Amino acid sequence: MGLPVALMKKFALQVAMFVAMALYLNFFLPDMELNEYTSYFEADQLLKTVKTAVGGFVTQYFAERSDTQAAIKFGLSMYLLLYIMLAPNVPKLVYSDTLFQSLILRRLTCLHKKFWPTLWCPASWLQMPALHALSMIRQAYQDPASVYSRETIKTKDGTLYTLDWYKTKKLDSKSPIMLILTSDVMGSHAYETITLAESMTRTGFRTFVLNQRGYANSDLVSTADGKATLSTISGSSDLADALKNQICKVFKSSSVHLLTVGSACNKALAYLNSQGDKATVESLVCICPALDLQSLQKKSWLRNASELESLKTHVLTKHKDVLKRSGANMEEAFSAKSVAEFHEHVTMRVCGDDPDDSTYGDYLGAHSVRRIGSGVKRPVLLLCSRDDPVYTFKEVMPSSIVKQIKTEHEHVMIAAVKHGGHMGMLEGITAANYGARIAGQYAICE
Repeated sequence: MGLPVALMKKFALQVAMFVAMALYLNFFLPDMELNEYTSYFEADQLLKTVKTAVGGFVTQYFAERSDTQAAIKFGLSMYLLLYIMLAPNVPKLVYSDTLFQSLILRRLTCLHKKFWPTLWCPASWLQMPALHALSMIRQAYQDPASVYSRETIKTKDGTLYTLDWYKTKKLDSKSPIMLILTSDVMGSHAYETITLAESMTRTGFRTFVLNQRGYANSDLVSTADGKATLSTISGSSDLADALKNQICKVFKSSSVHLLTVGSACNKALAYLNSQGDKATVESLVCICPALDLQSLQKKSWLRNASELESLKTHVLTKHKDVLKRSGANMEEAFSAKSVAEFHEHVTMRVCGDDPDDSTYGDYLGAHSVRRIGSGVKRPVLLLCSRDDPVYTFKEVMPSSIVKQIKTEHEHVMIAAVKHGGHMGMLEGITAANYGARIAGQYAICE
């Protein structure tokens, strides 16, 4: 039994009005630059104008077509038109006008082409539920740990971290290496990380994932006293150790490249700045980077609840005895109502930042990147999304850094797509990972 024709007509009218208004905003109003933020106060008047202009067309269209099928076709046609006209976009680039960047852009032709978001989830508010659904589907038929071989490494202080190697038999000992860093509690087991690792391996990279201490279902300590030290957001000691004493020692003939997700970019930038010309990696790509971290203490109710539940389940419960011996306030941690409270009672105590002297906001500020260090001598691409609902571009990417990249720092480039969402950057009908494709080509062309 079909839907009421009157209801479908109303739906089609609303879609047509939305398309017309979107086209108007896209073609007749100036496109916003990276640091421009415009409010359209004429939206109500515009709606009235569009309704008058479009209403007659829709009425005439349905005068000869009164069936539900015609209404559905009309709505789908309008959606497709909206997608074609508004969704695809060429990334906005910010870089210094130097010979070094010119040579990279000449080889990296993908940054001059349009990014086509997935047709069935082209907007950020659709991509996040889509990622969650895809993750649940994958976990239903595959254990995330089954795609990796795990190596557990002991640090000088006795704390453990894990290095997961994506399983493959098709690569030789000289194949380039891609090391992925993620800030997600699930680490290598997260759906986004697995799709990144798969894509990089298909491109021809031997892929590793470096997990944060105690994350991704890993153990935390091996010392006799059972105490551990968590790594800070910008702490790069585990990264430096994994590169020097693990990866580069075994694969001496392979080039090594870095790929980070979210706030893990701060670790990679800290490493490059400290190593300078001696850095063992050839390039760095940061997907959805968060350089200024202080804005991250403000989370929506849903995201706060989801992240807090994940931290309590995969970190607090699993390592409760170790964390208690290491100085965490377990009673307050289990009763925490926000992610900020959790980190003040656990992360900041176990990594050495005492919450009695500072808040979570102070902790985030202390580990933020306010300026790209002069020690960064390797090509760096910051791949951002201007509609990221979690890492708002103007908050996590300070204008001072944008200006520095444009006028001073020759090794760093920003590429900002218009509709990439948060972390996913889904493209094509199959919801492939755009960030992985760009990272692979950037490493190859470098």
